[in-house]
Amino acid sequence: MRRRPDRWRAGPAGEPSPGRRGVLVASLALVAVGALAATAPEDPDALVARARNAAERAHATGDADAWMRAGTDLDRALASGHAGARRLLPWVRNGQHRFAEARAAAEALLAQAPDDWWALAQHADACLELGDYAAAEASIDRLAAVRPGPVAWTRVAGLRAVLGDRRGAIAALQLALAATPLTAAATLAWTWADLGTQHLALGELAAAAAAFETARALQPDQPHATHGLARTYAAMERLDAALALAAAAAERQPGVPTLTLLGDIQEARGDGAAAARAWEAAEVAERVAAAAGASYGRDAVLLLVDRRNAPAPALALAQAERQRCHDVGTLDALAWALHASGRSRQAMRVAHRALRLGTEDATLRYHAGAIATALDRPRAARRHLRAALALGPMPSPQVAATRALLVAAGDRLARLEGEHHP
Repeated sequence: MRRRPDRWRAGPAGEPSPGRRGVLVASLALVAVGALAATAPEDPDALVARARNAAERAHATGDADAWMRAGTDLDRALASGHAGARRLLPWVRNGQHRFAEARAAAEALLAQAPDDWWALAQHADACLELGDYAAAEASIDRLAAVRPGPVAWTRVAGLRAVLGDRRGAIAALQLALAATPLTAAATLAWTWADLGTQHLALGELAAAAAAFETARALQPDQPHATHGLARTYAAMERLDAALALAAAAAERQPGVPTLTLLGDIQEARGDGAAAARAWEAAEVAERVAAAAGASYGRDAVLLLVDRRNAPAPALALAQAERQRCHDVGTLDALAWALHASGRSRQAMRVAHRALRLGTEDATLRYHAGAIATALDRPRAARRHLRAALALGPMPSPQVAATRALLVAAGDRLARLEGEHHP
């Protein structure tokens, strides 16, 4: 099938051509990995060193192709039984979003050394992503006992955020910052970016912007700080600054999150055509990831439902993700895809499970409120929608939809009360 020409056109000045770059970058990366596999030396030490370098680059910049290269070299080193490869394995598998494999690799290390702080950290990360929060908490508690410091405190923060305690997460991140040497710029940048994410989720825009700006001062290309600051500026209606950041992020790493955000900001600026191109490119990025056996998960599901009007593939993807992960975000994505597919009653049951931990997340609450509205449960809808508006920023259309649904819930309650008290 021929592709539409506009997918390959360069965008206006200052805007990347995301469709072309997203597909070509990923395709060239696949070719490069194949060439490396065919020509690189087989020395296990060299393979592990190269895998570590690629993983460090991927961790610092968010480069998904670097994680893929790290995994390719590591697989080849593992074939020789290299001990260093086994130790690196859980980190690389986490970076590749192969969380079940990461967990198994970390558990193999812990079977030999139960107090191995590195293995405990990787095990906690994998369990958080898989939604096994009890196992994550056990590993984090042990990690904090054997190696108190930034590695432990940042993971405490991640767990507290999921469990509905973002204030506790912020306190843990402040401990991590205080314990990190000033010379560790990359680590400090990551932690400041995490701090910004917590403030943003609570709707504290000034604090979020300050944290993200600090992270970028330490490391200008820090991916989470750039993405988070673009979201923050968009919520503050600083749309030109938000666009510049989102465009830079999509240029460096054209994946579903960056391209979706770029489209959202273009839509907020009134450029529907540019928004559509960015969202189309994001859909292509998910297809490229799927061809490599990966997925952008919740981000891709929400893209397909909210911006591409494709509930059927969204539901198929959400159901596949649910088979391998049980975390809050995966459950929320499945609930939203079920609702978009006309299965709101089942969606509400899944949404309740996503909300069971009390996670403070505006999108979770908006989805629950919309589903409750569809089921004619106005009291529940009003409770969830009010919570959504009180929390962190959502894209402009989502904010408008939340407000409209909130008005509708109030009107419905008034009618019901009038029926009961004529």
